[in-house]
Amino acid sequence: MKSVIFGVFLLLLFKLPIILAHKNMCYSCDATNSEICKHKEKECPEGSECMTISEEFVSLGQSCHSISKRCALNLPSNKTFYAYVGLDVSVKLSYQSCKGELCNTGFFQMPNISTQAKGIVCPACFAFNSTGGCNATGTTICLGEDDQCIRFRGTMKLPCGGEADFSAQGCSSKTVCEYSHSEMIGLRITKQLENKCYLPTASPSSNIKPPQN
Repeated sequence: MKSVIFGVFLLLLFKLPIILAHKNMCYSCDATNSEICKHKEKECPEGSECMTISEEFVSLGQSCHSISKRCALNLPSNKTFYAYVGLDVSVKLSYQSCKGELCNTGFFQMPNISTQAKGIVCPACFAFNSTGGCNATGTTICLGEDDQCIRFRGTMKLPCGGEADFSAQGCSSKTVCEYSHSEMIGLRITKQLENKCYLPTASPSSNIKPPQN
């Protein structure tokens, strides 16, 4: 009996490194200006979750959606990032993570963002084909208590096609200010001259409404 128990113990001991070395499998793909992507299976580092990232970019009435599926190691889990000038220009990203083999089977998903203003008001303006800044002649109402004002100047590769110099002032979620732009899918910042987040010193009356869901 003791020899049988000892044999089982040795078997488990030899299998332990294999069990510990098991890595998670996730779907992996990227698609610009599309809500679906043709995925393949990918072995992920130990400790990874699976993730689906959805991106929406709105520019002067044109809306582009992009999607990415990937391993999620040290990436924010179930978060929403957004920045906007007003109704004309905005970007949103949704990070949805899950645990389990090939669990990131979902489609493009952009959660609704509350349009309830919380009192923070930021200068608002945008200028395409310019990295020299823009003159804020109006303001926009931010959506949440964690929102901050943002000022951006740089060059962007647009998911709807083409590349443009761009200057803007508006609102952003606090998460945008704390996280890099490296995980963006279709919208790519190829040159960043200024990307400053700050809290407003005053809250003047706004004449620009926040973007609708």
